[in-house]
Amino acid sequence: MNNRNLALDGLRGLFLVIMAVNHLFGGFVRRFTAEPFGPASAAEGFVLLSGIMFAMVYGQRKDLAQLTKQRLWFVYRWQIIGVLAIFASCFLAPSFYEHIWAPYFGLAEVKPHFWQVLIASLTLTYVPSYQDVLVIYLLSIALAGIGLHLLRHGLGWLWLLISGLLWLSAKWLNADLLNPILNLVLPDISASPGYFDILAWQFLFQIGLVLGYQAKYQERNFYVDNRLFNIGLVASIALITLLWQLHKNQVLDIQIFFSFSDSPWHALLGNNAPELGLMRIGYSLMLAYAALLLVKFLPQLLSGKYFVFLGQHSIQVYVFHAVAVYWLSVVVYPINQQFWWADLLISIGFALLLLLPAYLHHRWQRRTKHG
Repeated sequence: MNNRNLALDGLRGLFLVIMAVNHLFGGFVRRFTAEPFGPASAAEGFVLLSGIMFAMVYGQRKDLAQLTKQRLWFVYRWQIIGVLAIFASCFLAPSFYEHIWAPYFGLAEVKPHFWQVLIASLTLTYVPSYQDVLVIYLLSIALAGIGLHLLRHGLGWLWLLISGLLWLSAKWLNADLLNPILNLVLPDISASPGYFDILAWQFLFQIGLVLGYQAKYQERNFYVDNRLFNIGLVASIALITLLWQLHKNQVLDIQIFFSFSDSPWHALLGNNAPELGLMRIGYSLMLAYAALLLVKFLPQLLSGKYFVFLGQHSIQVYVFHAVAVYWLSVVVYPINQQFWWADLLISIGFALLLLLPAYLHHRWQRRTKHG
């Protein structure tokens, strides 16, 4: 595998580590890893990169429909494994459930209405905390087949328009519309689709799909061979990062990042994470170009074995972290909020622990291949 492919896997592994550490909600490390470079997070990077890599792997496959079904089933299977592990935890540790997971993790309906919650989870209308990124991935893959078909016929612009209209409609097509239908079958619970609006976030995946397809199959070079432009872009990101960190850590009150906060269009135009505001999409693409510069000039920074290994087993690592956070929260939350050194050590330990699901899946793949 060449350096570029290794770097892409390394990037995905890096995003996984950042997301995992952020979900520990420490008082020190999270100051630097939660949206570390401005109004964009590791989740945006993970989704955008997933679209790029999906296009590169499946873009010209003749059996695209069959491969898409297989990929959907693969991701869905791991999504449900993670959900079932969380539900099992609620019954295995009733004290943790009652005092932590039910009130703070949104699992209050699991025990009193278990069968309804289970059915809703299987239909992806009830998504526990930290599980929604895979739901974004599932919807995005389901749509990607249409996108690749249009891309093969030179209609990538049309697919971006269609996906963009879906992003736009997310402001009105939400759980409030779903609840009346859901309550006909499951009267005691409401739809809980997760923190991110999946209809909005699919747009970022499809942007990645178009970029990945054009880069690999249409030999489109997105690198701008202009030193002044590249230096200016990196300097702009550095400045935004500095201002963002100063604002986030309450050193300066910088309202430019929230200039649409009083507008009814804030969810669409501003720095809105759940509904993926336009400011957030634009800045994510700026960071993606900066990542392209790293891949081009310093691929070894993103090709370290640790990050590459995690990135090559990203689904398993993500599911593992999303379940492990529930159990770790019981122990670490009281500690990592008080002591910076404890937060740092816990974060490093959790990052190393992510190697376990990657290693186990790697062993299982080798055993299946040779067995």
